Amino acid sequence: MSNHQRILITGSNGLTGSKLVGLFAGMKGVSVLAVSKSANKIKNSEGYEFEILDITEAKKTEAIIKKFSPTHIINTAAITLTDFCEQEQELCWKVNVTGVENILHAIKNTSVHLIHLSTDLIFDGKKGLYSESDTPSPLSFYGYSKWTAERKIMESSVRYSILRTVLVYGISDTVSRTNFLLMVKENLEKKKKLQVVTDQFRTPTLAEDFIEGIRLVYESGRTGIFHIAGAEYISIFDFAERTADVFGLDKKLLVPVSTEFLKPIAKRPLLGGFTISKAINELKFKPTPLVEGLAIVKKQLFFKSDDMPSAVDVRVSR
Repeated sequence: MSNHQRILITGSNGLTGSKLVGLFAGMKGVSVLAVSKSANKIKNSEGYEFEILDITEAKKTEAIIKKFSPTHIINTAAITLTDFCEQEQELCWKVNVTGVENILHAIKNTSVHLIHLSTDLIFDGKKGLYSESDTPSPLSFYGYSKWTAERKIMESSVRYSILRTVLVYGISDTVSRTNFLLMVKENLEKKKKLQVVTDQFRTPTLAEDFIEGIRLVYESGRTGIFHIAGAEYISIFDFAERTADVFGLDKKLLVPVSTEFLKPIAKRPLLGGFTISKAINELKFKPTPLVEGLAIVKKQLFFKSDDMPSAVDVRVSR
């Protein structure tokens, strides 16, 4: 790795993107360009540059990449709302696939290291605890779009790392929508009953752990596919109960239901989650135990001065 690195982070207003900007903006010998489709929402404006960029715009994407001349691109930009993607397939494809193609075209014949983020929803959920060598078979259009983007990257000539993750939880001052943990917390605080599935299993991932996995790939220069996730394999209902316990909320308000009962718009894999032995062995990745991760988020919320975005009062299946 050369002395000075130039890192372009897409989707910088998202949970992962904003945390990555915070991480790399504080590093010596690193220049950071954060880009997002909307105006910068990151409170700290020091240590990095920001530009508005919609990666579905091919010419502008190429122009900004050419001007900044990055050594690394970390692509966090995506539409990740599973049911929304099922209903708005054209828009989902435009962002999750065409946007990636635009980045690939812009860095063709360069030495840029593309670090692309993906999901466990590329798998069909028939066996659970998937490894990097398992063959994807997505059930939803969202999963299909992410798996297609992965294949586009693997079929290209660029230097790449694909990091897949599972049910990320955490907070950020840029987040415009909530995640599962925060939605459970807000509903239970309001004494609202919440239907949560018992037959979907995942390996929930602390946002900071995912960021650490990305950092380890960046610093090691490792390429290929890596699964970065928590080490505990539990049902989404159990995850909700653990959340209630850590935050001191009434878990009796959690109503156990099946995925079939909820009838989600998009199909979900039942047995999801990852085995992370490759990340542990090759990257020295050390996942945070779930209860500790929940306690970290609780502490972050305690010291956070502004209010988190309101959660949508919906039945949860992802």
